[in-house]
Amino acid sequence: TQTRDSESITLEEIEELQRHGGAVVVVDSRTTRTWEEADEDIPEAVRVQPEAPVRDAEVAGVPKTAVLAVLCA
Repeated sequence: TQTRDSESITLEEIEELQRHGGAVVVVDSRTTRTWEEADEDIPEAVRVQPEAPVRDAEVAGVPKTAVLAVLCA
């Protein structure tokens, strides 16, 4: 069996989970400056502020049982 690093997830793993009905939410938690300077948005990503991710996720209706794929670079 393969040991999985819970600190990272590949695009292929996200797509596999989604194909099998798994609740996967892509979360964009880049700093405001990085987010504003970016040339592109992440399609279907939930935007949360790094300073208040739990509050923002609750407001956005992110399911508590979902797998979160978080971009924070």
